[in-house]
Amino acid sequence: MFNFLKNPFKKGKSDAPRKSAQKELEDQKDESKKSPVKVAEKKVDKKSEPKKEEGKKGEKKTNLEAGFGIILKPHVSEKTARAGTHDTYAFVVHRNANKIQIKKAFWKMYGIEPIGIQVVNTSARKVQFRRVAGVKGAWKKAYIRVPKGSNLEIYEGV
Repeated sequence: MFNFLKNPFKKGKSDAPRKSAQKELEDQKDESKKSPVKVAEKKVDKKSEPKKEEGKKGEKKTNLEAGFGIILKPHVSEKTARAGTHDTYAFVVHRNANKIQIKKAFWKMYGIEPIGIQVVNTSARKVQFRRVAGVKGAWKKAYIRVPKGSNLEIYEGV
């Protein structure tokens, strides 16, 4: 049907395959004859607890690298310090992170499954430094509620 769309310079299917492809096929055949490939089976437990490392004096270290890129840092203010007494902690999170990603990252980092998460988008603000006008960037904050009795030492040393 649409013969005018076909490339008139294209050769037929009688083209020979390139030599490098033939060599690759021969090499693969030789390797398969010499040593059969054995596949190791791994047993993966889906509900495995996140790893916690033991530090000095029996303290438990958290796996902070697990939430890299999702949870950026804890948000420390008077309001969040008061909320911390009610088992709610605030974190600055990535702008594109959703509640599911935040929950998984928090669970991997601290080994505690959150009860609830509330997300707040803070808009950009106009600021002025001396005579120069500027803008403070927008960011996202997540309030993470944990079960009673679980203690996070986020505000230590701040």
